[in-house]
Amino acid sequence: MAYEAKQLHIFLFPLMASGHIIPMVDIARLFAGRGTKSTIISTPLNALQIQDSIDGDKNSGLDIGLLTIPFPSVEAGLPKGCEHQNSITSPEMFLNFSKACDMLQQPFEKLLEEHHPDCVVSDMFLTWTTDAAKKYNIYIPRLVFHGRCYFTLCVTENIKRFAPQEKVDESDSEIFVVPGLPDRDDKVTVAF
Repeated sequence: MAYEAKQLHIFLFPLMASGHIIPMVDIARLFAGRGTKSTIISTPLNALQIQDSIDGDKNSGLDIGLLTIPFPSVEAGLPKGCEHQNSITSPEMFLNFSKACDMLQQPFEKLLEEHHPDCVVSDMFLTWTTDAAKKYNIYIPRLVFHGRCYFTLCVTENIKRFAPQEKVDESDSEIFVVPGLPDRDDKVTVAF
């Protein structure tokens, strides 16, 4: 009896901001290019921005799709149609946008129940996706997407850990070495 491997299915859920959506679509393409079914979760207006690109990927043979969930802009105190960070014009709107993002948990959980993905890749700002992936005694692994590159995360962590900036004066242009980076020490200009 031959064993037939099941195709993996990954949900990718970016924050509603271009700097998060575009790289997440690229990640979906990478997974799909290696035979993994990739489904991007988005809101209706954000989905319109990437639909043509996703359709092109499908036409080229990639198993990539798009599911939408309504964005509760009005319920969170935002103007109707405010589904993207570019639409935010005040600190109050930012708080309401964050509230609306949190309100996406229940519709997202419904998608998890309906589609049973093998893994979730979600934005670092959508922290509740961890709880959603563990709900109903069905643990779905969650990978965190950071909008910043890994090198930036390493530099930030090592600056916190080793505090090399404390050994320099308060000049905006003095260079210091960040220790603990793999195979090298990188020089960074400090700005206070």
